[in-house]
Amino acid sequence: DVYSVSTWYPSSIPEIFSELSNEITRHIKQAQERVLRHDEDSALLKAYIHEWSKFYEQCEYLPKPFVRIETTSNGNISTNPTYNAEKTTRNTDQVRQLMLESWNNNIFKDIKHRLQNSAMKLVQ
Repeated sequence: DVYSVSTWYPSSIPEIFSELSNEITRHIKQAQERVLRHDEDSALLKAYIHEWSKFYEQCEYLPKPFVRIETTSNGNISTNPTYNAEKTTRNTDQVRQLMLESWNNNIFKDIKHRLQNSAMKLVQ
């Protein structure tokens, strides 16, 4: 459990997020390999949409276990439910942002022109 590790070893939080980032990048590289197997642009677009759909769904669930350790990483836990709800949203957004930026930097930016061209062909 991520929370148990971080409370037992508080300085582990940066290590946990570093490993999370590495794991996300590894997963994205595997998705990139599956997408780039397709030479034809329309097949590439279909493969990309499939991989993106799976990844985007994971963006909803993966951040949840990390909310608690970010909330306690500064040592302050508020009893104000409004503050805690806002903090939870910020913290899940931080992990989600890491995921989305990693996707953009590792797969999308390299093939966005091919994807755009394929989408434009479908529109015409």
